[in-house]
Amino acid sequence: MSSNVTLRTLSLGAQDATTGWYSKTYATSTIQMPIVPKGTFYIAGNTGHFTHYTKTGFTNSAVGEGDEIIDAFGNYYEIRTVQPWPCLDSLEFYECELDYDPLHGDRPSTSGTWLSVSDPASRVKTQLDTYLPGLVAQMKEDDNATNATYITAFDLPDYPIKLVFLGTKNVDLIFSINRSQSTPIFGCDKVATHYKEESPINIMAIDKAGLTARRLIWAGEQQIRDIFRLYPIGTGSIRVMANSQPKPIQMGTQTVWSNEVTVHWIRDLT
Repeated sequence: MSSNVTLRTLSLGAQDATTGWYSKTYATSTIQMPIVPKGTFYIAGNTGHFTHYTKTGFTNSAVGEGDEIIDAFGNYYEIRTVQPWPCLDSLEFYECELDYDPLHGDRPSTSGTWLSVSDPASRVKTQLDTYLPGLVAQMKEDDNATNATYITAFDLPDYPIKLVFLGTKNVDLIFSINRSQSTPIFGCDKVATHYKEESPINIMAIDKAGLTARRLIWAGEQQIRDIFRLYPIGTGSIRVMANSQPKPIQMGTQTVWSNEVTVHWIRDLT
């Protein structure tokens, strides 16, 4: 049986205006990649390998995390990790961890028109998008001259976060707005009059040439403090920054430095 599969190479396009997600596009090509189940002894190149992923793909074609594979039966897999295996001074093949995707569907490039009563995360993002551009000069790279690049977006993008920090996007700082909590406040007639809401914001960066992540994250947090100190009045609400705590994420040998700040407010029903 042929080991030919369809490779869908991921690239990121423009941002969605509401969610901050980059659109995803794929270039298709045919490559050879035997897909081997867990617990199999497989000869790849000149060496034998005992597979420990649920599904493992072996290929000598260039692939990356976030790319997709379609096998001969039309099954979709996402490439989660890519491990190069060298032989002396040559690259022999890549060992790939594949994640089977039974409910595959391509996300649209835009999330469409949202309701006029926005969710809490959208309200926070709107406030950041309004005031951060005027404060970007306070967020510098290590040379104290170059403005850091940043994006605001909802949490949990459906692509590897390193594609935002590196490659064609090369963003320095991410303000990731986590899923928010909303609790109704009832009046004496047992009818909701207001909502008590809170929204965590993760400020994330990685160390890069000319950029110390922890230094830049602190500068980003200072701007969040200033926004909710100088502009606490939102649409039908008063907002305050409540607390901050470090939440670094270890991704292999790479550390994604992160501080989580939480914004609290009470708003009316609109």
